[in-house]
Amino acid sequence: MNQQNKLKVFETFAGIGAQTKALKNINVEHEVVATSEWDINAIISYAYIHHKDEMQKFNNPTVEEAINYLKQYTFSSDGKKPLAKLTHLKQEKLFELYKAVITNKNFGSILQIKAKDLPNFDLLTYSYPCQAISLQGKQEGLKKGTGTSSSLLWEIERILLELKEENRLPKYLLMENVANLFSQKFMPYFKEWVSFLEDLGYETKYEVLKSSNFEIPQNRERVFLIGIRKDLPNNFVFPKEIPLELRIKDLLEENVDKKY
Repeated sequence: MNQQNKLKVFETFAGIGAQTKALKNINVEHEVVATSEWDINAIISYAYIHHKDEMQKFNNPTVEEAINYLKQYTFSSDGKKPLAKLTHLKQEKLFELYKAVITNKNFGSILQIKAKDLPNFDLLTYSYPCQAISLQGKQEGLKKGTGTSSSLLWEIERILLELKEENRLPKYLLMENVANLFSQKFMPYFKEWVSFLEDLGYETKYEVLKSSNFEIPQNRERVFLIGIRKDLPNNFVFPKEIPLELRIKDLLEENVDKKY
């Protein structure tokens, strides 16, 4: 597949790039044309996982150059609250962040992104934060306007509506989140989201998939939602289960460095 025909991806809530890694694993030719992430450590990790060569060849800027470029975005050093000042970062971390933001084509916090600034893309991934709906968290929920981490989902609604105004809706949507999204407490908000996508022009399919049913020796359930624009051919089906043959001990290394 040539560069022009590659699937163009916008990876929001990018983390360390699980979505692009998955596409690589199943040999889908693609190009990540934009990412959105505000956590500094995740941004730098993403860069070294997916663009290590570019990062190593990148010349360091001056402190002034780095700050002038990065100040257009909002970042977080803990993934919870905004970083007050870039000057709070050590110089080495500042330079790494500068290089990573450019290399990752990172547009910063989802709250700041405007559709008009984005390149064209085919696939939007939006596996938004699960903390406020996970059984392990406080379950504050994802209701629009509540300011919870999981309510950032509705920023995707805003961006999609802006893209619709520009007649640039992506062909495909991919969402992954915890299975508790299907609980009685949160299902009404999930249905509201599905209704929005249907009205916007997407056919949606969703299912809870369990990792142990797909060759991973781990009992982890996740909701996956696929949206495909209704003007496109659609023969998507969720994958069939694969018998589990691996065990955890098959994956563990025998000789592990003491530092781990």
